[in-house]
Amino acid sequence: MKNIITHIVALCLFTTLFTSPQQIFAAQEKAKKPTEAIKKPAKESVRKKRIGFPFNGKVSKIHKDKNSFTIKGKTTTRVFYLTKKSKVVKHGKPAKLSDVKIGEAVGGIVKRKGKGKNEYEVLSVRFGPKPAKKTGSKKKAKPVAVKPSGL
Repeated sequence: MKNIITHIVALCLFTTLFTSPQQIFAAQEKAKKPTEAIKKPAKESVRKKRIGFPFNGKVSKIHKDKNSFTIKGKTTTRVFYLTKKSKVVKHGKPAKLSDVKIGEAVGGIVKRKGKGKNEYEVLSVRFGPKPAKKTGSKKKAKPVAVKPSGL
């Protein structure tokens, strides 16, 4: 009888000693996972954050003293302010506001100057007609018709 009791006690001790470390280790792993997720930086998205948005139209007024121009739309009038950082191009060449004429086509990238206002800061602007898209210089080979020879 004593022999059976000693075997049962030994078996209980054996299972307690060897299963408890596994449970403790598993609990520690679960506890580490949330902290590791916090430490890891999120993957950067492929898309870059947009700085401004595009615009286009025709120049309705030029304000040389304020270094700005106006585009009149169907419902609103928008004022665009040039800064020292603004990139200004006319017909593919660098230009100034003094080179611009009323009624000339304009397009570019801007960002809002204030909340709720129709005033914008120009990041880049193109005066004059939109440049034609460049087509590929590779010429496609025309298929050649093969005439069967008369045998």
